[in-house]
Amino acid sequence: MHSAAVRVFVYFSLGVTMRTIEKCLFVYLSVLFVGFCHGMDSFSDSALQLPESYKIGWMEAIDDHKLISGITIPGTHDTMALHGGPVAECQAWDLEDQLKAGENQLRKGRCMFLLCVNMRTTGGYLIADLYMSFLLLSGVFCQEYFSDNALQLPVSYKIGWMEAIDDNTLISGITIPGTHDTMALRGGPAVVCQAWDLRDQLMAGVRYLDLRVVALDNKLYVVHGIVNQHKSFIEVLITIKGFLSEFRKETVLLRVKPELFGKNNVEKQVSKIITNDETIWVMSDMPTIGKVRGKVVFVQKSSFKLGVPLLETDNQGDYKVSHVADKEKMIGKHLRQASGQCGGDSIVLSYSSGTGIGKPSTMHLTPKKLAVKINPWIAQYLLQFSSNHNRACLGVVAVDFPGIDLIQRVIKLNH
Repeated sequence: MHSAAVRVFVYFSLGVTMRTIEKCLFVYLSVLFVGFCHGMDSFSDSALQLPESYKIGWMEAIDDHKLISGITIPGTHDTMALHGGPVAECQAWDLEDQLKAGENQLRKGRCMFLLCVNMRTTGGYLIADLYMSFLLLSGVFCQEYFSDNALQLPVSYKIGWMEAIDDNTLISGITIPGTHDTMALRGGPAVVCQAWDLRDQLMAGVRYLDLRVVALDNKLYVVHGIVNQHKSFIEVLITIKGFLSEFRKETVLLRVKPELFGKNNVEKQVSKIITNDETIWVMSDMPTIGKVRGKVVFVQKSSFKLGVPLLETDNQGDYKVSHVADKEKMIGKHLRQASGQCGGDSIVLSYSSGTGIGKPSTMHLTPKKLAVKINPWIAQYLLQFSSNHNRACLGVVAVDFPGIDLIQRVIKLNH
């Protein structure tokens, strides 16, 4: 079936065992998606015929360092089921032809799952068809809300998103994607909170950074708990300022949280490092975005008094998670609270991060495993929230292991 229009047909395989009979079936759903492709031979029970220009070796274009779990791979269910009649047959092409076909058109999505394609449709699965259509249209399958892979930005990705914001907007009135424990890339499952390094987070659109800093021998180091993240504060500052020199319309909020020993020395040493630096905002007055484009804006709280005030919606102990559903309710509560306080004299901050480590029954809920579940939920919550508000303001939304589509979902609340 060929079409020169913009309709895309995505096929899923559902293998259903009814006692002794496994039924091969295939459910199609049609999604309007402008510019995705010009047409596709989406179903075939004929001999394979490849165009002369067909790209058989499509995997050669994929970066060698990419995890195979991060590749969208076309596959076939019951690959060798070519005999046995209508009840048993699932494929029309033999193994060699299936390998040649490659179904390389399907690589254009960012879907993080294996597509298994069967040969025919079974009419009794209209409900499944509609359900799958809903999931795809709502972005459950083909959008990246969680990521633990290397950053890969589409060619058209808008890195400098803040340039579209009016100069007179207070930075407290902007909804800003952020990361919790920004530099926590080392230390194992109990400690690691991010997959992307600092530069990649900034390129993806993150504009709030959360640093845990310790003062040692007149130097400042970034840590998570007792785990050294092998970066100094000066190195972090150099990376941020390098990014801002390239994207001059952006601004980056930076929170420094003194940790462990030498807490009283952290602010003193930071002050010494940034003395007379006109690219850094340390005043407590809330600036408009126009005043701080190309600058680092420090955010103050408790033991660190440089920069604009910070108001956290989280309470002490909210990071402890026993049940994911309870954590979702808590995040929803915090975001609603942020909506009512956004745009004032303080930067409002809501964290989605958490961990179950500490109790035997929830040890499996590491920051990463929680983010796998929480990030898609946040994306759907924000989508619903934005549909109920002409212009939603939520302040900073800081997460673990964000995907680029979650970051974009946060950014779009500003428009």
